Amino acid sequence: MATVVVNGPNQRRLNVKVTPGTILNDVLGQACDRFGLAVDSFTLRHGKTNVDLTLPFRLSRLGPGAKLDLVKREGGKSGSTITVALQFIDNSVPRMIEKFPSSATIYEILRKFEESSGGKLLLTERAVPDNTKQGAGRLFYEMPTIQIISRELATLEDLKKTLSSLGFTSGTALLKLKFTPTNIPLEDAILFFSDLSTPSQPDVPEASTSASAAAAPTDEASTSEPISETETPPVQIDTETYPVPTLPDQIAPPSEPASAPVEPIHRENTDVGPNNRAISVFNPGTSATPSAASVAVDEEVYEVSINQARQYQAQLKAATINKRLLTEAQKQKLADEERARRLAVDKVDVRIRFPEGSVVQSVFTQGDTTNDLYAFVKGVMRNPEEEFHLALPGPKQEAIPADGKSIIVDLGITHATLLNFYWNETVAASIKKQDPLSSEYREKARQIEVPKEPDAMLVDEEVPANQAKKSGGSSGGGGGSSGGSKVPKWLKFGKK
Repeated sequence: MATVVVNGPNQRRLNVKVTPGTILNDVLGQACDRFGLAVDSFTLRHGKTNVDLTLPFRLSRLGPGAKLDLVKREGGKSGSTITVALQFIDNSVPRMIEKFPSSATIYEILRKFEESSGGKLLLTERAVPDNTKQGAGRLFYEMPTIQIISRELATLEDLKKTLSSLGFTSGTALLKLKFTPTNIPLEDAILFFSDLSTPSQPDVPEASTSASAAAAPTDEASTSEPISETETPPVQIDTETYPVPTLPDQIAPPSEPASAPVEPIHRENTDVGPNNRAISVFNPGTSATPSAASVAVDEEVYEVSINQARQYQAQLKAATINKRLLTEAQKQKLADEERARRLAVDKVDVRIRFPEGSVVQSVFTQGDTTNDLYAFVKGVMRNPEEEFHLALPGPKQEAIPADGKSIIVDLGITHATLLNFYWNETVAASIKKQDPLSSEYREKARQIEVPKEPDAMLVDEEVPANQAKKSGGSSGGGGGSSGGSKVPKWLKFGKK
């Protein structure tokens, strides 16, 4: 163990014992604490050269008994700008480089790199599930662990340290990143960093916000030479070549069951409509109460079962796990598969519902376009010259334009679909109050038949033996009710 001498103000001196691995910034901290000075306002100088506070004693080229002067830092506490490079220890992501003020914390730096990746990286709010039976489903914080030269920042308090407190007052800094599972709940970790925000970028040239790995600082020590700002192209993260790291026990979310093809409805008893197209016209309902509202449903149907609750919990758990983004090749493959699925559909039923409740239905094939759809609707209207538009039901109500796109392939209407009819705002109110269908097709309209709920079968508690024999077709009935056979409870039917 060696000793260095720190010359403080008023000709005071302090002997500090150091080891080969002692960071010189820790020597500065001990001296400032002893002399009652602010660490952010001072630095150490050996002769006429400022000491690199980020280096350990064995790399500082200082010998035992070296004399260091405690001097005020140029530019104040946070006036300097530092070029920071972030590198994954497993090299799963290319090295990224940004510029930060010396007052930026490690957590704020990680948040900035997270935002610069465009949502491809998750650095500050990663979590791993608890696999124990007692705490199944709970998420624990997966902490970003930073290695700076020979120092490791592995606690929540370390992530709140600033660059200046770590000895970086100018030049460059290399942060090596890995992730360590902890026993800290995710919500507690997020609350711990709630007082920090993303640091504001200093006024630096745009070319310096990203740089290639060749211009980054070395792995062993940070140098004071600035990284080239003119010849370094921006880094583009290729998720195929450098996949985003995911959890080893990543669980895929429950796959949704494939939607069964909807059978054609009401294709029988159809009439001939515009352009010799099969058509079915239905009058609006006469009751103000929807048919679905008149069906009595037991409240127990809405109670969540154990299996449903477990499935919902599994979906929540899967949603918190990082997933690798799709590559361009994978996206193109999915698009080709979707197009092939649409091309396999020959025809589809389309219903158009008018504002007063009337419904017109027809069949459209692969060759039909949105122009044919609008021409069909105009052919059954009383005022086809008025402007209107069709839209799929839903909150967006986006209009389907008559631009000649295929109904099945381009719009993706591959099963029986209902479209809503809307008048444009320029249409007069008197036109909107009229019957939208022409008299020819109004005469063909019929009521929509609502299927009735089948009556439930009633089975008595006991069936006498003589009745059972009669129903079975055997002769010689007799015997009393005491000898009757009972129907098992699991075989009985009752009203729903």
